[in-house]
Formats: sequence, C-alpha cells, structure tokens
Amino acid sequence: MRYGMNEQAIPIAALLVAMASLSFVPPARAEQKTLTGTVAYDGRIPLPSDALLEVRLVDKSVPGVAPVLVARSVQPADSDPIAFKLSFDDTVILSGHRYALDARIGSATAIWFVSGDGNLLDPLSARYPAHLSVGMIARPPVAGQKDAQPDATGGGDPDADDGFDN
Repeated sequence: MRYGMNEQAIPIAALLVAMASLSFVPPARAEQKTLTGTVAYDGRIPLPSDALLEVRLVDKSVPGVAPVLVARSVQPADSDPIAFKLSFDDTVILSGHRYALDARIGSATAIWFVSGDGNLLDPLSARYPAHLSVGMIARPPVAGQKDAQPDATGGGDPDADDGFDN
C-alpha cells in the first residue's frame, strides 16, 4: 500500500501553490518623505529668543471640519526666511484628499504670525521647496516685557490658549 498523495493530486497541489504565490501582493511598505521650504515673515519685527516655527501638513478634505494633522515640525525661529524640513510617512496620504501646509510663529503661550489657507499641495509629488509667508496677528513681546502686546485691531488676550498644541 502506498502512503501520501496520488499522482493526480501532486500537479493540482503545485498549481494551487503557484496560483496563491502569484495572487499574493505584499503590503505597501512605508516610505519616509520630506517636504522642504522656507517661511518668510516681516523680519523688521524682532522675535524673542524663545520664538518657534511650527509647520504642519494637514488634510483639509472635509469642509467645515478642522483640518486633520498629518505631520508637524517645530524648530527655533531664528532667521528670515526660516528654512524647514517636514518628514512624514507616505502611507498616511490618501488618494483624493486635499492636503495643505500651514505655518505659525510664536511661543508656547502665544501665536504672532500665521499663514493663509492657500497652500494646497500634493505631498507625494512635491519635488520643490515650498515657500510660505506668514502674516502678523499679534505683535511679539519686546525683550524684557512680560505682557503680550495687543494686535493692530486692539485685541490680543494674553491669557488665551494660543499654544502650538491646538
């Protein structure tokens, strides 16, 4: 008596293994992408030594809903313009979604400059440096001054939660 597969089962099993290996698609491997660029502000306005630049890549696909954070970079704001690098995982970018870069300059307690909403881009095909401009929404404090200066409209709440965590 013979044990094992019969002669007809061997070719069928081999065919099934071959078909299974051809239909297997390995999962997408994450690749780290980096966006580079500069952020310009009115350099005539001195920034305090603790000034920070935050650049964010956000998903703005759903109108009326706050943009979803994809990637974020925070660094000292020490020149004008300020060069930045923003790294992200390419698998988080979804086809058909709208992405934008936004930038802010401020400190842990206040934001003084912000970019506008017109910085849409395709983060996977951006092969050039991005150039963002930020406009002043509040005057940075002068060295040695404890209270925040009101902005040009007379507003400016020094107790408002304007930190970069929101």
